[in-house]
Amino acid sequence: MKRRKSTGVVEEPSLPEGFSWGRDINPEAMSYGQIAVDPNGNPKAYLGYMEINHQSKAFQYSLCVGGRTPEARKSYQFLELRAGGLHLSSFLWNNQPFKILENCQVSLPCSTNNTFGVITKTGSDEAMARTLFGATFDELDDFIDHFYTAIRYTPEKIWNWKPARITFSKSRDNNCDLTGVHIPKGFPFIAFTETQYFGGHISLHGFYRHLAFLCHYRRSMDGKIEGEAFFKRLVDSGAKPEVIIQLCEAAFAGYGYPLQDPTAALLRLRC
Repeated sequence: MKRRKSTGVVEEPSLPEGFSWGRDINPEAMSYGQIAVDPNGNPKAYLGYMEINHQSKAFQYSLCVGGRTPEARKSYQFLELRAGGLHLSSFLWNNQPFKILENCQVSLPCSTNNTFGVITKTGSDEAMARTLFGATFDELDDFIDHFYTAIRYTPEKIWNWKPARITFSKSRDNNCDLTGVHIPKGFPFIAFTETQYFGGHISLHGFYRHLAFLCHYRRSMDGKIEGEAFFKRLVDSGAKPEVIIQLCEAAFAGYGYPLQDPTAALLRLRC
């Protein structure tokens, strides 16, 4: 049997049905908060574009501005949501297949509603919310109550108010008291109301990193979760072990440049 001679040309794999190469998707094709997924279902969501020639604010420019800017998709000026954090990122990877989802997008707080998540035509997508925000709103809202109880040794039931809550600012931008990352107005953060000067603005991803630093745990051969010190205290306070691990793992899911104050971020990009 004769062997076929190699031509030296690597054939490009075929695209799954309904997908396009990242390089063929223009940023203008994605609206605010719309989600694109790869063949494995991993989501990517962009919430804006940071104009490098101006000291712009987050969410000020839509993705279409990046679509009209030459070489923008290669830059790290797109505002990507990942694990509860905002990161300056490039656009969809050129050689990766993606599909833009219809009737599925990121939902951020507005008016008197401080919830967040991923909404679909039929309801919500909790799995995707966990990837993009690190947790669903209900999971995180419940967990911070147990976290507060664990650090204060105070039973929740004696309080008639909520000392730890998820909120957002309607009028101004803030910076995270733990990490210094930028929290644009309209984006959720955690506030501990008892603290007057520290803890008033905790970014979601900053909270996850702090939690991961405090918690030590491991999985035994039979899959049982074994925690130590503060991990045990959280469980004793009512927190679910699987949620603790989920939030700790979200701390390491971010990559790229965390969004700093827009003026500082743009100065760095110019260098």
